[in-house]
Amino acid sequence: EMIKRKDKVGIAISLSNIGHFYQSTGDLDKAIKYFEKSLIIQKESNDMRGMAISYDNLGAIAYNEGEFKKAESYFSQGLDINEKLNDISGLSTSLVNLAAIYKKQNESIKAIECCERCLDINSKTNNYSAIANAYNTLGGIHNEGGNVIKAIECFENSLLLMEKMGDLESQALSYNNLASIYNDQGQMNEAEKYFEKSLSIFNQTGDQFGAAVVLNNIGLMYYKNGKINESGEIFKKSLELRRKVKDTNGEAVTLGNLSLYYLSIDSLDHAEELNTQSEKIYSYIGDSKGVANANIQKSQ
Repeated sequence: EMIKRKDKVGIAISLSNIGHFYQSTGDLDKAIKYFEKSLIIQKESNDMRGMAISYDNLGAIAYNEGEFKKAESYFSQGLDINEKLNDISGLSTSLVNLAAIYKKQNESIKAIECCERCLDINSKTNNYSAIANAYNTLGGIHNEGGNVIKAIECFENSLLLMEKMGDLESQALSYNNLASIYNDQGQMNEAEKYFEKSLSIFNQTGDQFGAAVVLNNIGLMYYKNGKINESGEIFKKSLELRRKVKDTNGEAVTLGNLSLYYLSIDSLDHAEELNTQSEKIYSYIGDSKGVANANIQKSQ
């Protein structure tokens, strides 16, 4: 019986690895199929730790596709299992994932609670990745709330930990976040420096999802600073990548930004068309804030 269970656990891991492969190539439908197959076997063999990982994998895809309620459900199920197992590492991952979801749904208090709990349970561990991710999410919340000093402090704490770990992808995320703050503060030279560092790492690691995010932010920086033609080219590159990796939420954001670009060069029909596409995506994924922003843009 033990051998049989061990075989099932191994098969589930193999299926999960295939899912990760398809996820990395942007074939999310196949990735979901393999993660779900893995989850079924994990349930049959009562592999609780494997189930928690599969829920996190499925939640991550739902998050990237803008299906935030579905992602929240998956992450919550992963959290419940990690609570039962008293798995600090798994619990940390679930808390950081839920914090990101709550942040997206404008539930800042819940997001902060998840981040602070993650920091608390890791106060005596060397789980630098979880701590850094919690600081990153906290930094984003403080920035949106107008507490710039606190936000920079959080992002710099995250960056120090990521550099200590040699985690390039997460360093790129921190560079992007710092760049966004400096851009908001009107410090374009400083922002551009950090955006370029971030984009360089994402290109180096082949992370097209991350590269698309940074390109969109660089486009916004150019747009706000009067470099209109440059912004249009950058937005188009971002949109191409976001469609390639099926980042539905990101596609809506960049479509809205491209709409602004066409509006500024008096290409009104094109601007309206892209804005409508953006609004439809926001409506489909249930992002009321996105729909409201698209409607405001349409009335300008």
